[in-house]
Order: sequence, then structure tokens, then C-alpha cells
Amino acid sequence: MSTITRAEILAVEQKAVDHAYDCYAARLAEMDGTSAAMASATGKDGIANRVEAEARAAAYGGLGDQALVFARVDAPEEPGAEPRPWYIGRRGVRDASNEPVVLLWTSPLAKRWAQALPEDPGEVVLRRQ
Repeated sequence: MSTITRAEILAVEQKAVDHAYDCYAARLAEMDGTSAAMASATGKDGIANRVEAEARAAAYGGLGDQALVFARVDAPEEPGAEPRPWYIGRRGVRDASNEPVVLLWTSPLAKRWAQALPEDPGEVVLRRQ
């Protein structure tokens, strides 16, 4: 029988959160790099379009001193499926393959899992902050 130590659990969690921040930083860089291209590619006034694109990037990046990820939930995406870890945070983040890395806390899945109670967890196997 193998026992997983607290240090091993924390190392796995830290690796997942580091990956989330890497994907987040890549998305910010992509948004910053595409704002000029978007400004010239549409029929809108280039300056107005660039201002809008920069505002979207600033809003996406505006975490201040708050953490990107604040919870983990192990649950299936679809009822009856195998549970998997889902990270919940202040921004939705996807990786280079467009797979979700962090779910926005207001997403339907995150809301459903947040409403799970200890006496009625539904399909939530683990919920951690």
C-alpha cells in the first residue's frame, strides 16, 4: 500500500498552477501581439479598434494581487463520466490545444460544483481551496 505525502500532493498542485500561469501568460502575450493586427484587419477605425483590443487585454490581465486559481474540484464533466481535476479561477484559461486549464468561476460547471454540499456532494469527489 502506497501513501502519498503532503509534499507530493503540493508538488502536483503547484505544477498544475504553474502550468495555468504559463498558459495565462501566453494568452496575454497573444492578445497584446494581435491587437495591432486586429486594428488594421477590420473596417472599424483602426485607433478605436486598437483601443478596444487593448482594453480587452487589460481586463483579462487585470488580476492585481489576486491569484489566478483559487479552487480545485474533482468531478466529471458529464454525469456518469470519470471524475477529473478542474481548476477554478478568476479567468478562463486554455492551453495551446484549446483544452481548459482554468474554468472561470462563473461558468456553469464551476457554479454546479460550488453548490455541492458535504451532505449532498453529487458527483463531486473532492473540493479544495
